Amino acid sequence: MNLDPAATPDDGQAAQKRAIAFLTMDIQRARAAAIELAEKLAAVRSGELASWERLGNAYCLNLHPDRATIEDTIDDQSATCTLSIDDFAQLVQDWITNLDLDSNLDANLDSDSDLDPDSDSPSD
Repeated sequence: MNLDPAATPDDGQAAQKRAIAFLTMDIQRARAAAIELAEKLAAVRSGELASWERLGNAYCLNLHPDRATIEDTIDDQSATCTLSIDDFAQLVQDWITNLDLDSNLDANLDSDSDLDPDSDSPSD
């Protein structure tokens, strides 16, 4: 995951955890923000954009054609984490998929709330 050849598996795990924390804290459950991030990722990967930066609530994300770096903007002692652009793109795609699944689940639960609690048929 980390582009540094001297990086340990722990470095890769830390970078992946940081990426998930970024998605959790800064993208949250906002599908539009996740889609925008995926679009910017695609633009950077294709060369349409040379790089892109997003300053969020807790992290600063920098995208480059080969890597994503995530800096903790709250904890000055925390090291910047780096993932390959492909690994980060996969995490973002997984995040969007999970948002869609949650949205479908929420929609199903909302339609179930139309049921009369004392019967299995919709209430009038």
